Amino acid sequence: MTSPPPTLRQKRRRRQRIRIAIELAVGAAAIGFVLHPTAFPQVRQPDEIVDSVLTDSIDAARDTTALPAPIGRLPGGLVPRGRLFRSIEERARAGERIAVSVTAYCLQGRTRRGNLVRDGIIAVDRRLFPLGRDVDLYFGRTKYGRFLADDTGGVIKGAIIDVWMADCSAARRFGRRRGYAQLVRVSK
Repeated sequence: MTSPPPTLRQKRRRRQRIRIAIELAVGAAAIGFVLHPTAFPQVRQPDEIVDSVLTDSIDAARDTTALPAPIGRLPGGLVPRGRLFRSIEERARAGERIAVSVTAYCLQGRTRRGNLVRDGIIAVDRRLFPLGRDVDLYFGRTKYGRFLADDTGGVIKGAIIDVWMADCSAARRFGRRRGYAQLVRVSK
């Protein structure tokens, strides 16, 4: 006698358990590297001062007090420039590059600040990026554009930015990208 095929709910639960296991393994590897950087082979390159701690998206929502102090020197090729970790309670500072996950949306209507949605609008976590400020987005070394932080969203928590697009199919094709956001300095 064969067992019945799994239901959709069972498939979703299994996928969720697998995803959590992968995230835990990646997080443990990242923390292991931070705590024991000599356990991994390193490329011989000139050292440079680094002001960031290696982490991944799992740790992005956790408090920084549980992590070790930032590493002072690592080979230049191992650590990307910019801060990868930011506490939810800590606001972005003007000119500082922050690693973010960028998605797109295409809803119509008004933004959190009451303006009509239009090109150049992004949804942000207002605890990290203040509303009404300009934010530059970069993918690698390429500047994607300057956007106005004017909207929020239910799933926009921490270092996630949602770019508004008029075309929903273009928003779906955009997918999820990793990049950097930089809060623009206010001119006086």
